[in-house]
Amino acid sequence: MSQISTTSRRTSTNPGEKALPMSPPTLSSTDLVSSLEAQLEDLALQRRNLQKVMRDIQNLRAQSPVVVGFKVMRETGTKLKQLEEDLADVRQMEHEVGLRLHRAWKRKEECEGAEPSAFWVRRVTG
Repeated sequence: MSQISTTSRRTSTNPGEKALPMSPPTLSSTDLVSSLEAQLEDLALQRRNLQKVMRDIQNLRAQSPVVVGFKVMRETGTKLKQLEEDLADVRQMEHEVGLRLHRAWKRKEECEGAEPSAFWVRRVTG
């Protein structure tokens, strides 16, 4: 069994906050492919949650400043910028895990000696 690297999960970039524990599918995965798939699902969930929170904050900012207040508007602006940075980090991690998953599937198929699936098209030069 190959070494499965664990990535730290975070919900904020504050250095004082603890990393979240790994999700149950990630912990119960037995090989690299299933571990990477679980990480990818976990990152997709994080991305959806961040997008939902950002949408809620944008709806709050769309209200009149008289109703919400200028202090709240400034605070939501900084919070929105922080969430955008977190979303960019999650998307980057999602891309990296996706590439690792692609390579792991390819390596697994080559090791099994099976015929490549439709996903792996090889260029034949003659």
